[in-house]
Amino acid sequence: MLPELFDRLRATFRHAQPLQAFGMAEGLTNLSRPDDPLPIRRETQGRPVSPADEIRVVNEDGTTSRPARWAS
Repeated sequence: MLPELFDRLRATFRHAQPLQAFGMAEGLTNLSRPDDPLPIRRETQGRPVSPADEIRVVNEDGTTSRPARWAS
């Protein structure tokens, strides 16, 4: 969800805590948690649900992107 929508939800539903979720039944599922810091809940899709899940961000040529850097 866009950060702006997250902010609007918090402003409209003051007693609710918007959380992010992304995934599919066949594999990786990411969730933000209520105890995650606000910037994490607002700007990310959270963390993998299973400790066995791994995420790898790759560049167009298939090489692994460096941490904290957008893949080109």
